[in-house]
Amino acid sequence: MSLQTGIRPNEELETTFKVLREPFCPLRACKISIISQELVCSGILKAKTTFEQEYDSIVASLLKPSEPCYILLRSDKVDKEKISLWVFISYIPEDLKVRDKMVYAATKSTLKKFFGGCIDVEISGTTPAEILYSGYTLHRKLEGSTPPLSLSEIEKKELESLKVVILFFIKLCVLLMAEKAMSSVGLSTRYEVASKLSFPLNKLAVGALKELANFTITFVSLALNLDEETTCLDQRANSTVKEISAELPSESPRYLFIAFNHEREGAVETFIIFVYFCPGFKCSIKERMCYSSCKSSVVTAAEELGLKITTKIEIASARELTEENILSELYPPEKAKLHKFSKPKAAGRGARRLIT
Repeated sequence: MSLQTGIRPNEELETTFKVLREPFCPLRACKISIISQELVCSGILKAKTTFEQEYDSIVASLLKPSEPCYILLRSDKVDKEKISLWVFISYIPEDLKVRDKMVYAATKSTLKKFFGGCIDVEISGTTPAEILYSGYTLHRKLEGSTPPLSLSEIEKKELESLKVVILFFIKLCVLLMAEKAMSSVGLSTRYEVASKLSFPLNKLAVGALKELANFTITFVSLALNLDEETTCLDQRANSTVKEISAELPSESPRYLFIAFNHEREGAVETFIIFVYFCPGFKCSIKERMCYSSCKSSVVTAAEELGLKITTKIEIASARELTEENILSELYPPEKAKLHKFSKPKAAGRGARRLIT
């Protein structure tokens, strides 16, 4: 729609544009309006102080709330050729007639083309508050931020992550097969590719698990470092199940080892409980696959350090980690015994009778 209106700058505005494009331009702002099917200069202001100090006062003096216009506002920044950089403001009030809105919207690109200067920032607004300095700074801040993703873009990003993970596992399998082939070669050789992934425990994780095995602490949380491919200590403490549940992360899996103290039939017992916590689709595909694949190797490593794991639990929400749920896993309710019905006797003919 850039040239459909046929509206062009008049001679006076074209001359003004030449002045605005000159190095060390003394002017600060130029207001442009559409009058009698022409783009005309309806106001000019010279620079007095800095861009930030003058911004609001200049816009307020040039702007009329019910009157649409364009404003070219010179910033104090210049490009490599010492040409000033400009802020281009398009103000189209919300209560304007639809036809006038369309005319100003369709003429905007035409004006920018004829100006031909260095436009650094472009702002559009329907109220004065949107184009004041606060609106300008918010616009600059949003320019540098990552735009929100649509559902299809999120799905595409997840698929790309999944491809990376699949390639990682393929390479791992190839390496394992190659190592096996190098170690033993024969006609009857069978090759077995490991179905699990193993990230070794770091020193802090090993030390914490040993403390838990000796019951000097009651809780250890482990996390995977995907960059370094290690299993790291996330937390070690003397915490209750309720406290552990309250401190679980909302978007990242964890391996939890809990020394669960409880009273059973008058005696106090302590069992080691392993909890695999994975908050569903709140974490990335790569995290879910790596944590799931490393789970058994982490449990094996913990058992080799002396932990006697009584039961293993998997949860997807911190709310599922309660003493009641742990007790139900330790002492599952007995299944109701089915009542066996005796087979009814076959219908008889009664006592034998002598027939004479």
